[in-house]
Amino acid sequence: MDAPAPIHLHAGQCHHAHLPAGTRLIVCSGRLRVTDAPRWLGEQVFQLHRTLDEGEVLHLDPGGWVTLSADADASFACEPPLGRALRLHDGSVQLEAWCRHA
Repeated sequence: MDAPAPIHLHAGQCHHAHLPAGTRLIVCSGRLRVTDAPRWLGEQVFQLHRTLDEGEVLHLDPGGWVTLSADADASFACEPPLGRALRLHDGSVQLEAWCRHA
């Protein structure tokens, strides 16, 4: 399997992506803020917010809509779980292409 190509975000850019459970986010450069998909805890909805620095890896246990944002230029790679490809909800465009043209 080829290594995932880095996806570049410019300062202030924010992208939303639907990622399957088991996806690994790898920060290649800069700092990336990751907001997990909303979850229920009792009767409250909450979201986890994490900041990842260059070289850090985040394993997404639950899948869902994730927000990726950068305060300064950053790049990251998404490594899907084995046997899965990262695609948009309609399955027609890979995540990398979507992020570059969104």
